Amino acid sequence: MDSEIVCKGVEEIMPNISDMHLFINVFYWEDGLVSNNRSSETTEQVKMRLSDIPNLLVYNDITYELRGVISFQPAQSKLRTSSGHYNAYAIRGTKNWQLFDDLKKKPTPIKENKKISIELLVYTI
Repeated sequence: MDSEIVCKGVEEIMPNISDMHLFINVFYWEDGLVSNNRSSETTEQVKMRLSDIPNLLVYNDITYELRGVISFQPAQSKLRTSSGHYNAYAIRGTKNWQLFDDLKKKPTPIKENKKISIELLVYTI
């Protein structure tokens, strides 16, 4: 085998952390205690109204705007690793929410006072 053969079309992919996006996993730790002895799979889901989620976040002197929320409905075991169903809630403007559910054909308008289980928050600059 010739060690000087060059493969064309091969690219080296380097990880790059973007400061344009902020993804926040939301967990509730009982008594506020975070420990390596606890599993995030058994944490209680955080439920709140869409209107109570901050529209703006400042992190490292960068202001991020809320773009959406990912919600997870677990199966009967209530574990995060169990089978279940994810939904996406996107915000249009400052108060217009839409539910994107792959079990439905079209997005559904949602009132901002709807209480949902929050799994992930998505912010961008």
